Amino acid sequence: MKSTLFIQTLLKYPVFVANLRERSPDITRQELIVTILLRAGLSSSEIAGRLHCSVRTVENHRFRIRQKLELETNTHLADFLLTIKGENPTLFYALEQNAEPRYSSHFEQKHKNQKSKNE
Repeated sequence: MKSTLFIQTLLKYPVFVANLRERSPDITRQELIVTILLRAGLSSSEIAGRLHCSVRTVENHRFRIRQKLELETNTHLADFLLTIKGENPTLFYALEQNAEPRYSSHFEQKHKNQKSKNE
């Protein structure tokens, strides 16, 4: 199951995966999947449910990802991941779930403002 999910991740998000691996070559497969799901706007509990692991395991992955990317403690991980060039997982995830795309709070306001300007 996990290797299948990893292969799907590589196929759907090749640009993001390449750019993330360039920043942190030692990131693990599972951490890579967690970054995609975080970037899609999922919470730790939602990620845990999707990966069939505990919320604590997801929190540990998040901690190690932050260390490997050398992020400051005040930097929001999901927002940082959205700054890395690559495919937009919020749209892929929304299509898979037949739902509206979700964004982290900082980017949600920015997206709403841009959307209202375009209308």
